[in-house]
Amino acid sequence: MGQNFRNSQDGPNYEKLGWQEVAWTMFPSAIYEFDLKRLYTKITRDIRDNQRPSGMVATLVPNWFRDASYTGNEGPFQESPAWGSSIFAVPWLIYWDYGDRSILEDNYEAMKRYLAFMKGKEKNGLVSYGLGDWMAPGGSSVPNVEGATYVLDTRITRDAARILGQDNDAEYYASEYARVSTTYNKAYFDDAAGLYRPVSEANEAIPLVLGIVPPGQEAAVKKALMDDIAHPHEIDRLGSYGKPGEFGPVLPFHITTGDIGTTFLWRALGDAADVDLVQKMIMQSSGPSYMNMIERGETTLDENWNVAKTRSHNHDMYGGILEWYYSTLGGISALQPGYEVIQLKPEMPDGLKSVTTSYDSVRGEIRSSWNILNHRATWNIKVPANATAEVFVPVGSLPQANLKIKEGATIVYEGGKPASEVRGVVYEGTKGTGNSTVVIWKIGSGNYQFTWYATRTQ
Repeated sequence: MGQNFRNSQDGPNYEKLGWQEVAWTMFPSAIYEFDLKRLYTKITRDIRDNQRPSGMVATLVPNWFRDASYTGNEGPFQESPAWGSSIFAVPWLIYWDYGDRSILEDNYEAMKRYLAFMKGKEKNGLVSYGLGDWMAPGGSSVPNVEGATYVLDTRITRDAARILGQDNDAEYYASEYARVSTTYNKAYFDDAAGLYRPVSEANEAIPLVLGIVPPGQEAAVKKALMDDIAHPHEIDRLGSYGKPGEFGPVLPFHITTGDIGTTFLWRALGDAADVDLVQKMIMQSSGPSYMNMIERGETTLDENWNVAKTRSHNHDMYGGILEWYYSTLGGISALQPGYEVIQLKPEMPDGLKSVTTSYDSVRGEIRSSWNILNHRATWNIKVPANATAEVFVPVGSLPQANLKIKEGATIVYEGGKPASEVRGVVYEGTKGTGNSTVVIWKIGSGNYQFTWYATRTQ
């Protein structure tokens, strides 16, 4: 799993492979398909082995063309926070998916050293250098993207310190996280408008997913993201490869994100439960879109959304949509490390009649398979041993007074309240309004089948 780089007459020759940005932006998708623990643990060792004495983590690891003694400056191709942040994000993702804290122990000191290095490069409390959202069709604001990554790195270091019992460190990094997240929002968040500037899909989606948005402003930023998708802005920042002019006009309901932002775009829209919008974006016959790649004859993902100008026809950065399939359509995600507590919360877009997903977690197979036939929804679930799950039945705008939910042959919810009890199925409440309404259950390990329908009003 590597990253190819273009050859440039005005810069170094990047012919070799590097782990960085691909590692942490693709991990959340690839984990559903592969057992990645050994590979990604090896990647973290590579990063530590290549970490400079200053604490810097290079943009490329292994850094084939420069050894650790190199003291020159190659700009963002030497070090870019959104790429070097693999030393934070990969150990955290391994811990979260596999429940093994030893990966945090092994990388904790390297995290601290790189975070200290970046702090030394702050300007007015901000980290604002790097490659930004590389190859974004809508252009990239480097300070927004790299600055948000710095906030993420600080939060992960704080959380790792807490888990490892490093109480003094945890207190310090908690203070640092408050400082850098506040500074970030003061610099880029427009309180009056309820959005991040400059406006772009990446600049709104990344803070939403990372939890940086000021409390109470999440709905406003989600709206800003939706508005920008429907009525896109064009931002053209020097130093960002993939400016609007290189991709043609920025079109409504199309992807404008690049290597970093694309994964966060699908997560943000998944969290917002706007599955119909995602369907529309990925199925556009004109680019940038996945369907455009397919219709142009591609069988693997390109490095560039502009298929005609792509250098590599086998890259995986834009594969973040795979995570959306599993975590949003299938609804599978972890609420506690190692899937000790599982969240099962599927979304059912218009026109899609069935979805089957399964994940071989560290605890065993998790399965979520649903279909809709004659307006009746059937959802089959499997929860592995030594795990529990929170189940969100997406009843949407069905009238509560006439709604019936069964588990197996037993009606467990009727007329807006729980009905008969089933062993291992515990009613947790009903939340949301309109199409976002869900009925929540807590279940133990085993196989379950939920069905629901609304009876006719008498």
